[in-house]
Amino acid sequence: MCSSAGPFGRNARLEPIVPSQLPRPKLPVNLQILAVGSAWSKASPVASTMQGVGGWGLKSLGLRSATPLEETNRMSMFRAFLGLTLLALSALFSPLHASQRLDGYFIASDACPAFQSFRKGTNPGDVTLVQERAYTILEKNKSNATHYRIRIREASPQERWVAVSCGTLLVDCRSSKAIPVEPVTPEPQPQPPPTPQPQPAAGSAYLLALSWQPGFCQGHQDKPECESQTGERFDATNFTLHGLWPQPRSNDYCNVSNRDKRLDERHGWCQLPAPMLSEQTLEDLTVAMPGVASCLEHHEWIKHGTCYRESAESYFGEAVALLDQVNDSPVRRLFADHIGETLRADQIRDAFDHAFGPGSGRKVEVSCSGGLITELRINLRGDIQPDTPLSGLLAAGADTGPGCGSGKVDAVGF
Repeated sequence: MCSSAGPFGRNARLEPIVPSQLPRPKLPVNLQILAVGSAWSKASPVASTMQGVGGWGLKSLGLRSATPLEETNRMSMFRAFLGLTLLALSALFSPLHASQRLDGYFIASDACPAFQSFRKGTNPGDVTLVQERAYTILEKNKSNATHYRIRIREASPQERWVAVSCGTLLVDCRSSKAIPVEPVTPEPQPQPPPTPQPQPAAGSAYLLALSWQPGFCQGHQDKPECESQTGERFDATNFTLHGLWPQPRSNDYCNVSNRDKRLDERHGWCQLPAPMLSEQTLEDLTVAMPGVASCLEHHEWIKHGTCYRESAESYFGEAVALLDQVNDSPVRRLFADHIGETLRADQIRDAFDHAFGPGSGRKVEVSCSGGLITELRINLRGDIQPDTPLSGLLAAGADTGPGCGSGKVDAVGF
C-alpha cells in the first residue's frame, strides 16, 4: 500500500492496482497491427515502442507471447501486407498516371480548340489550331495519351492542350519516327505489275511554286525550318522551292500505294519513303528548300514528283535549276531591295517581263497571307530539262490573275 497527498486526502488509502482487473483499452487498427507485430520478436523496436503505449506493456493489454509457429505465420502475413501496400503506392504514383515529356512537333490537321485546361474546358482567347501548321510539342497527359501540350506563340498563355486526334505527332522530323494519329497498316492486296513511270510531254503544263520564306514563316513559326531561320541564311534574301506541280492539280499520286497516300494526306511526311537523291542533289535541295527540315521533299515527291519523271533526281534537279534562274534575275533583286516595304503585284509582274520577256508577268500569281507576300505561283509549259530557259516555258504558259494586289516583303524574324 501507499499514501498520497492527492485529492483523496493526505491519509487516503489506495488499493493496489491489478492489471488483469482493468478494462482493456481498444486500440486503433494501426496500433493493433503494430501490437500484434511486436509479439513476434521481443527484441523488436516495435515491441519496445508498444510497451510504452498509454503506459501499458503488452502483458497489461492481455497479449500473450507468441509460439514459434505463430511468430513465423504472423511475420509472413506482415511481409505480405507490407508488400501489397508498397505495390499499391507504386501503382498510384506510376508514370501511367503522370504526364510525360515529349520532344518534336505536332502537325495540326483540324482547327481544334487549344485549351489551357482540357478538363475544365478553359480556352482564353478562343484559340484554335491552324491547319497544316507545326507546333512545338512539350508533353502528353499520360502514356495512352488523349491530349498533347503544345506551344502556341501568339496565344496567352502560350502552353495549351489539344486532343491527339487533331493532328500528327512528329517526334523526330529527320529520323522517320513520326507517330500518325491513327496507325496505317498496308491493305492486303495483290501487287499489280510495275507500270511505266510518266514522262513529260512536249506540251505538258506545270506550276512552279516559289516561296518568300520570311513571309511564309510568319504563319508557321513552329516549323523547324522557321525556328532556325537567320538573316545570313540563303532563304533570308532568296526565293526558295516549294514545288513543281504537273497540271492539272488533280494530276497527283501517280503509282503511289494507298498507304503512302494516306500517310501523306495526314502529314506523316517523315514516314514516307525518302526520295532517292545523290549526295550533291540533296545538299543543293537542303539549301533551296528549307522545308527539308520538315520532310517537305518526301511530300513533294510522293504527291507531285511521281507524276513528273521516272526519278526524284531529275525532278528535284530540274526544279532547283528553274529556281536558280529566278534568283539570278531582277525579280529577286526587286524583293531583296524592298525588304520591309510593300510591293504591288504589277511591279512584280513587270519585273518578270523585264527578266524573261514581254508577257511573262501575266503567268505569275502573287500569294499573300496577313498582308505579307508568301509565294509566287508561275505557270509553265514545255519539256523541262536542266538547261531549259525559263523564258520559253513562261512564253508558252497559261495566263493567270495577279493574285493579291500588294503585300509586304517581310524580313527574317517574328
